[in-house]
Amino acid sequence: MKKILLLLVVLWSLSGYGQRRRFLDNSKDFDFTANYTHWGVTLGGNIYPFESHTDLATGRLSNRYYLMWGFDAGLAYHIRLSNYFGIKLRLTAERAPVYSYLFYVPGAERADGRDYYARVPGKYAPWSFHLPVGLEVRTFAVPRYIFLFRVGVDIGYIPALNYARQYGDHLTLAFAGVPTWQFDPYVAAGWYYRFPWFLWETALVYRTGWGKPYHQGGYAVSGLQHTTDFGGLITQNGSYVGLQFTWYFYRKNRKEGAECAGQVHSRKVLRRQKAEEKARQRAEREKRKARKRALKRQRRMQGGKRKKRFILF
Repeated sequence: MKKILLLLVVLWSLSGYGQRRRFLDNSKDFDFTANYTHWGVTLGGNIYPFESHTDLATGRLSNRYYLMWGFDAGLAYHIRLSNYFGIKLRLTAERAPVYSYLFYVPGAERADGRDYYARVPGKYAPWSFHLPVGLEVRTFAVPRYIFLFRVGVDIGYIPALNYARQYGDHLTLAFAGVPTWQFDPYVAAGWYYRFPWFLWETALVYRTGWGKPYHQGGYAVSGLQHTTDFGGLITQNGSYVGLQFTWYFYRKNRKEGAECAGQVHSRKVLRRQKAEEKARQRAEREKRKARKRALKRQRRMQGGKRKKRFILF
């Protein structure tokens, strides 16, 4: 029984290998950049993790959300080295969250004896600008799908965040910084899907922050009954997990008459082909109608001659 199962597994593996081999063989004839522009439009939604909470000398400062959403948008450019390797560049503007807190002070620290709660709304940093550069590896395993893996470095310019605001009677948050540059490694995995009019890329990206782009922030607590004023630091290192989409649009064929098997044509070429097909079908219908009219005339003429001979005799 074990030998039979082992034989079935081997046969199944060989059949699967043959199918995969056929897909790979077919993919060798596919030019990755054919009929699509090297430029694309990119949009991503990113999740930034935050530390769970900060214990103060008295009271508590905790995050309203352990994960906060940010996003980036911009342009992408692909340099084709071969069908299986390439260099991917993205020039994006990114909006990252900085904080969103819940602040608590016990009633013993207040003159009215009541517990104090303050909800600090989410704060986002100014737009930062990034140039992620990565080496991409592709595999052609399923028709119309092209799987990708990319590793690279995210070069970012982080403008200064200068901000100060008081929340309630006791809490003050402030940032005082200077512009900085970040060089953060990232990895991405996903796939391309070929539509007639554009190439759609979907990628799951993880970027780890080696530095802390927003580390010049802090909080201060004051006005308590029994505790002297104190404060602490606020940092955000820029790490995120993101889902990014990129669209590479079709490009028109320079020679409209040079169609090849399996080629994805431009809309102009398809409209021309459709118009030519309609004209051919219309000409065929006109020919059929003309043949029917000629046949009817011939039958009428033959019927008239027989009737005349019948009258004479």
